[in-house]
Order: sequence, then structure tokens, then C-alpha cells
Amino acid sequence: MKKFTLAALAGSTALLLAACGGGSDDDASGDSSAETVEYPADQAVDLVQDEPVEDPEAAAVDRGLQDTTPEPAPRATISEERIDEQAAAAEAAAADVAAIAAAARAAADDSAPKMDDSPPKMDDSSGE
Repeated sequence: MKKFTLAALAGSTALLLAACGGGSDDDASGDSSAETVEYPADQAVDLVQDEPVEDPEAAAVDRGLQDTTPEPAPRATISEERIDEQAAAAEAAAADVAAIAAAARAAADDSAPKMDDSPPKMDDSSGE
């Protein structure tokens, strides 16, 4: 299996080298053309002939004609009676959970195998 892998690697390397080595005399240095033209900053600004134009939407906001401030969310209010009701409901739920846990613990204790506390007895059947 190692010989096959080594032969495949050597063959692929040979094909790669053969494909890369064309050896043509074509020189691409003369065929290039510039996509962009770079100017110094002062000269680039001098080329601009357009006058600035005012944006009507931006001007309306600046003059206070449009209010873009979002409305604050209303504050949640809850009465003390509602808080007391929710606290009583939470206490009742906690008591129910405690009762279920106690019942599960008692059921687990009843179904657990009984173990006596005496040490295990050694079997003297070895014949010594």
C-alpha cells in the first residue's frame, strides 16, 4: 500500500511539473494597460467642476421639520396586590415541589434493598 501511494505521488508530481514548464518566450510586460489613473490630491480636486447641491431631506431634519427621535417605551407598572398574589403562588408551587420530592424520597427508601450492617462472612471452604 505504501508503494502504491508513493508511486501515485511521484506520478502526480511529474504531471504537475510537466504542466508548469511551458518555456514560451511570450513576455506580457508590454501588454498591460492602466485601469486607474492616480493624481496628487490638489490636482484631483482641481478637476472637479460641479457645485455642491443641498439635500432636501437632510435640510428638513436640520431645521427641525422632522422628528426622528423614537418614543420611549412605557414603563411597566404592577400593583403591590399583584406582587403579593404572585409571591403566594410561588410559595404554593415551592410547597408542592417539596411534597413531591419527599414522596419520591420515601418511595426510593422503600424500594431500596435492605443491607445489614454486619461484615461479610468469609467462606472457609478452602480446606486449610
